[in-house]
Amino acid sequence: MDLGSGVGRNAIPIAQMIGKSGGEIICVDYLDVAIDKLHEYIELYNVSKYITGIFSSLEDFVINPDDYDFIIAHSVLTHMENKEKMIQTMKDMAKVTKKNGFVYMYVITNHREFDRKTGKEQKLEDEVEIGFDEACSFLKNIYSGWTILALKKHPYEETFNRRGKEIRWNVDYLLFIAKK
Repeated sequence: MDLGSGVGRNAIPIAQMIGKSGGEIICVDYLDVAIDKLHEYIELYNVSKYITGIFSSLEDFVINPDDYDFIIAHSVLTHMENKEKMIQTMKDMAKVTKKNGFVYMYVITNHREFDRKTGKEQKLEDEVEIGFDEACSFLKNIYSGWTILALKKHPYEETFNRRGKEIRWNVDYLLFIAKK
């Protein structure tokens, strides 16, 4: 399962590797244009029989208890409605992962934005605020008893234009990979 799949940047290469052995990938994204493009690309790359695209927000999506071998949530969890729902999704991911299955998360933490011209910190838009240490604590608790293969911080900075204003974006990405 690929949560926040976008146009298939992760799902398509995985489908190309595992599809013929009977694998199936469920892709979920809340942007209808992303799911539309996903459907175009899975046809283009001849993996449509291995991928199902679902248009849904993570808050509304019910993760079926079908047991998954691998769940991806790349840069999507902090786009949820609030921290409680983000943590619940992390718990749901743990519940539906098969024994010897894997969970991969790349989570935006310590998110700060600044007006590049004035240096003034900006209010975050559409992001759940969570610190790196806080997120690590939640993950260690939720995934206790699992083998944690990676729990790392990747600092990142980017400058971009939003509504005519240059914004400096600082985050610490949290890479988390665990095996049940």
